[in-house]
Amino acid sequence: MFGLSKLFAPVLDLFRKAATPPAAPSTDRELAAAEREIEDGAAIVEANVRAEWVRRARSMVGHGRYCLGAGGRDVAGRTPFGPCAKPDVHTHEHAWSVFCDCSGFCAWVVGVPRKHDGVWFYTDQLEADARGQVKGDLGDGVPWAQAQPGDLVVYGAGPKIGHVGIVSEVDATGPAKVIHCQASTTPAVVETSPTVFRRRGAVILRLRVK
Repeated sequence: MFGLSKLFAPVLDLFRKAATPPAAPSTDRELAAAEREIEDGAAIVEANVRAEWVRRARSMVGHGRYCLGAGGRDVAGRTPFGPCAKPDVHTHEHAWSVFCDCSGFCAWVVGVPRKHDGVWFYTDQLEADARGQVKGDLGDGVPWAQAQPGDLVVYGAGPKIGHVGIVSEVDATGPAKVIHCQASTTPAVVETSPTVFRRRGAVILRLRVK
């Protein structure tokens, strides 16, 4: 008899499951828990994307030369660099694909074309977006102290040229390290303290992860 019970156990289980009434509708608490799980999953995905942006930016530290308007044209490319069309580059080197500016570098890092849905990806636009002065649909401004790795730190041109970089490390006060492409050094892509940005009253822009 014991042997027959073991033999028919799978069949009996099927009948038991068929006879079991359907589960009652989910309670509000269960629905809320499911929503939190979805939100947590989305937050994990977003954090992973931002971590990949920082990794991508760091991979270019110690490379490239600065040229205004250069680079970032091919966001799927292996590097952000391209030729320099600036007339004050007098040697044949202007044709080498080793040049970039700060906006082109950040556009490549986050995978956004320099012209995105009719909106240019450059410092004035990014700062205005962060300040809520225009809606470029690229992201939202957040307080300096709430910056996270993967956020952009930017100031617009004003009387001088603007600048943008990507936050790579933070501390209790805000950005601690920024990766950016600057004109004052060769190689141009560096990871530094945020001093140059703080001096110019830079703001934080948190890009939307799509």
